[in-house]
Amino acid sequence: MSKFDSYFLMKPDDAIDYVKEKVTQFAWDTSSMQSKEIGDGNLNYVFRVWDDRGHSVIIKQAGHTARISKEMVLSTDRNRIESEILILEGKLAPGFVPKIYFFDVNMSACAEEDLTGHEIMRTCMLRHEIFPKFAEDISTFMANTLMGTTDIVMNHKEKKGLQRKFINPELCEITEDLVYTEPYNDCKKRNNVFAPNAEFVKKELYDDKELHCEVAKLKMNFMCNAQSLIHGDLHTGSVFITPDSTMVIDPEFAFYGPMGYDIGNVIANMIFAWCNGDAEIQDASEREKFCGWVEQVIVEVVDKTMAKMEKYYWEHVTDVMAKSEGYYGILHRNDPCRYRRRDRSGAKPQDRRHGQRQRPDHDFGRKKADPRGTHLHPQRKTFHQGTQEYEVRRGFPQGIERLDGTRCALRLGMRRPEVMEKECMQ
Repeated sequence: MSKFDSYFLMKPDDAIDYVKEKVTQFAWDTSSMQSKEIGDGNLNYVFRVWDDRGHSVIIKQAGHTARISKEMVLSTDRNRIESEILILEGKLAPGFVPKIYFFDVNMSACAEEDLTGHEIMRTCMLRHEIFPKFAEDISTFMANTLMGTTDIVMNHKEKKGLQRKFINPELCEITEDLVYTEPYNDCKKRNNVFAPNAEFVKKELYDDKELHCEVAKLKMNFMCNAQSLIHGDLHTGSVFITPDSTMVIDPEFAFYGPMGYDIGNVIANMIFAWCNGDAEIQDASEREKFCGWVEQVIVEVVDKTMAKMEKYYWEHVTDVMAKSEGYYGILHRNDPCRYRRRDRSGAKPQDRRHGQRQRPDHDFGRKKADPRGTHLHPQRKTFHQGTQEYEVRRGFPQGIERLDGTRCALRLGMRRPEVMEKECMQ
């Protein structure tokens, strides 16, 4: 009879006993084993256990409530989902996720490969570090795991079996509330708004009815479009990274949803990194270097993921009708990234793919043509990031301008205006 035959929430000493009993892959030096709780997330408890012989393992356990709030009751099945997802992703995209040694139903815990030597990418972004391989790695991971779990590639019954296996209502509800509902209103009276941004939040988020309609469309798509097995929380806090390695972790929010949610999450978090770098890096050349790299990553994530998905499609498509002449072209024409590019630059997507540089328009104050046939006048609004106050002007293309008069651009595929102006005169 083992004390681990029934569930309880472990402490560091319990984690050592647990590893001695369960992780038999290693010849542990039991006299030198140590354990530390290293979890810094909102939901789970994470223990690193190691010995003086160089053996180490990560034990991750799901609690019945979230770490950040005992009022948030969650199913511990999320640990089973995470373990099985990582095993599947390890087959589809080998080398981009940690190994899973086992999953324990009784303790709602799993044993994972220790990624010591890697660091959470979000922390690195706050230090404004550059990782040249990131766009290549993350695009490979997304193309393989997203396309590899669609009806286009999988046997339809097997795919539906995975849908049933990875239904994840509790964690989906968190996303539906915190991503698709509460940022645009305070319906649950728990939003904590930074006082200098209160007017901006009310006008541009709470009172923008057109925005609410667009978010409602996205929310319904998130809830109803079982396109592929998505990670569900693919931000820089879910990536362990070194200059030579990118490892995706924490897929506990995974379920069958729209693949664009994962791709968009990566892009959005790189935009956050851009804003932080632009606000916090004082040296102009260092700021240009970091923000320029981030802009390049945003473009490459889109371009490389699309190209690799197309390649994966033709190499692995199994559905007879999906092989029909012209069908992939329909998918490609409906790709949202394609339309975003046309909207922002006025250029056809194929022009970008063939490397033809489009002359950017820096006149933020001029009337911009709306592809729908109307016209948009840039609208000014301000927000705070670090010690800087910013003004955002809406229109085509979008831009951001510091209130101290220093203009900066945040547009896919474009660097800072002073650099672009120099290029356009050549």
